[in-house]
Amino acid sequence: MRESGLLPKTEDDYRKIVRLFREEDVPHHTFPLPLERNIPAVVRGIPAMFSEQEIKGELEQRGYTPLQIIRLKRSGGAPMPLVVVILPKIEKSHQLFNEHELLGQAIKVQKNSRLIGQCHR
Repeated sequence: MRESGLLPKTEDDYRKIVRLFREEDVPHHTFPLPLERNIPAVVRGIPAMFSEQEIKGELEQRGYTPLQIIRLKRSGGAPMPLVVVILPKIEKSHQLFNEHELLGQAIKVQKNSRLIGQCHR
């Protein structure tokens, strides 16, 4: 079977196409619209002694609604002081990028998990 792609010009066109494919049971794959995507944030500087639950609790106390917390690990499995926080795309979530302290630790928050480069040895 040959694959093809569609690039609708408007959000309305995108929704109509997806609705039609679902109604007609046409196999398809879609990417979420930019407005529907969650916000990934890389938080640097949180030592491994803090669990994902502690980080989530602290963020919730500050008014954030983290959907997922992921502690990054080295190739050998040792935890790193890097945490990816997935947040819903709401105004409050963008304020996380202005935070400089979390759990009593100095942190740096970056806007995209792609900023973490792969180490080639």
